[in-house]
Amino acid sequence: MKHLPPFRVVFVCNFNQCRSVAAEYFLRKLLLEKDKKLFNRVEITSAGIVFKKILRLLEQKGIPEPQFGKNCSQQVIEIASGHGIDISNHTSKPFSEDLAEGADLIVTMEEFQKREILSRYSQADGRVFTFREFFGISGSTIIEDSFTLPEYDPDTDHYAFPYEFDEQTIDAVERCLRRGLKKFCRWFKE
Repeated sequence: MKHLPPFRVVFVCNFNQCRSVAAEYFLRKLLLEKDKKLFNRVEITSAGIVFKKILRLLEQKGIPEPQFGKNCSQQVIEIASGHGIDISNHTSKPFSEDLAEGADLIVTMEEFQKREILSRYSQADGRVFTFREFFGISGSTIIEDSFTLPEYDPDTDHYAFPYEFDEQTIDAVERCLRRGLKKFCRWFKE
């Protein structure tokens, strides 16, 4: 029997603390529920890419540059748990050349993240799509909230949005993935 190679998908947002994490874990959950055979052939991960303009905005507000290697905030963990996914062991990581080269599909939450990936890793061309492009989303969506900076809590060293924002964001990611699951399945079966 021929062993089929795994397909690799990477979701990308800014800090790898909410949107891309939710997409990673929801896609795993949905594939496990809907297509176990495909679930066993797909490696799903997420990463963050901090865009230069965001670094300038952070600096202007006196907020330190986010460091990767951190867990999600307790607020995001609780909201995700309410949606049936456990992200408590997730550790943020930066988007890397290895991810750019090894991914079959890279889905960014925003257009500027796609541009940043392609400017750094041209070899990813043709495999990078925004969430909006991949799912055919029209109109505004909370998933794409360009350049909105989270609040920074120096006591916990966490970046956080208001509860309602994180709740709406995670809910929107889940809805889009549910609607777009067939497209993911087709992408990986072709």
